[in-house]
Formats: sequence, structure tokens, C-alpha cells
Amino acid sequence: MNVRHIHFARSAAKTDAERDGRLIFGCVYVALFMLAILIPAKVWGQERADACMAVGLDVSGSIHNEELRLQYDGLAAALIDQRFIRAVETGRHGLIAVAVYTWADSHDSVQIIVPWIGVQSGKDAQAIAETLQSLEVKHVVRSTSLMVALQAGTQILQGCPWFADRQLLNIAGDGYTNIGPSPLPARNAAIDRGIVINGLVVGEDPSTIEHYHNEVVGPTNVGFFVTVADYQAFARAMLNKFLLEISWNWTDWTELARQIR
Repeated sequence: MNVRHIHFARSAAKTDAERDGRLIFGCVYVALFMLAILIPAKVWGQERADACMAVGLDVSGSIHNEELRLQYDGLAAALIDQRFIRAVETGRHGLIAVAVYTWADSHDSVQIIVPWIGVQSGKDAQAIAETLQSLEVKHVVRSTSLMVALQAGTQILQGCPWFADRQLLNIAGDGYTNIGPSPLPARNAAIDRGIVINGLVVGEDPSTIEHYHNEVVGPTNVGFFVTVADYQAFARAMLNKFLLEISWNWTDWTELARQIR
């Protein structure tokens, strides 16, 4: 199955001050990205990475055992795919740092299931895949809080041991926030730290798609999410999303999206 749609973050109508703020953020983001390219291969003893990428998987009550297994195995399959490995190897530093965590409705539901690993080769990716494939699946009745997902991912990214050109936060799930406050403040706080938030939405529920559009992914017109019909398509969708995120030929997103379908 192919990715159904690719959606970029959007926002409601802004005041002049808010638009100016977003313009300033865009200029600063580009300036920081260009500065990162000029920084040496080691900074204050830290190895360089093309990106630190935290992946958050939904383990709320809507996710049953089979679907959780498909998430773990699908992510594993995406990471060991040769197209992903080639994309990593052709990056400026040839390294993507990856961490994986689960989230649901509160901070005690967050668990780091794969601590930070620097992926430079198929062997590194295989180590992550084996960890994911060995995880026990257990359905737990919990609600859904995208605020928790975003706050946890932001905190995990702060602990990335590599000095990265980009920070990427990936949120996968199949529902919208049904407990606690809006995730919008957590999203904005992450963006203010220079984090790009992308997502993978399973299913075609309009409320969930709107929620990710307006309150989860960002910055506007930079962050994006893909949608798929069901968890059977999770592996393919995650791979496609990774290729969009880390490809160094990302100036023409439409063409790249067409090529990887």
C-alpha cells in the first residue's frame, strides 16, 4: 500500500505580529542550518550527525496487540531497508541518531524502548530492529494525549549525545487528544527549540487529520505528516516518511514523494 496523502503543517489566520514572528523564525532556522553546515566535524568533543531523530509510537487504548506489533516490526523494517541506509550514508556526516519511545496519556506512560543509537550502517540499523522485534506487546487501556507525546519527544531530543544539523521529532498515532490540554503549546515550545515535528497518522478520521494539521506538526509549511489506511501499511509509510525527512535532495518535495511511492 502507498502513502495516501502528505500534509504540511498549517495554521489559522495570523496577525501581522504573529506573521512577523514566523518570518523571523524562518530566517533564524535557515541561518542556523547554514551555520551547522560550516561547523567542524567535532564540536566540543561531540560527534556530528545529520539529524537527531526521536520516534514516538502510540500505545494508547485504541492500539491493540496486533497493531502494536505492526508498529514495532514496521519501524524495524523501515530502518533496515537499503533505501534508508543509502540515504543515511549519503548525508554530509553519514550518521542519523535514532531513539524510539512510546506514549499514551500521561508522562508515566512514556517509555524509551530504544535509547540513542548512531546509525551509520546496516549493522547499526539491525541492532535497533532486533530490539524492536524482541519487545513484548501488551494492550493497556489508556487515553491519548499528543501533548505528552510532544513534551516527551522534546525532552528526549535534548539528551541526544550528537551535535546534529537538524532535530526531528516523529509522532505516529491513530487518534486525537481526548484527555488533558491541547498539544499546541508543547508544539510551539518544540518549534522554538528548532525542532521539526512530523507525523504518521493511521486511518482517515477527519478529526485526527485536522488535529495533526493544526496542533501537532510544525513549523508551518515545514513539518508534515503522512496518512495511511491501516497498520498493514505502517512499514511502507514510515520508510517513505524517513526518506522525505533525511534526503539531501529535498528541495522538490513533490517529485521526491512521487518517486518513493
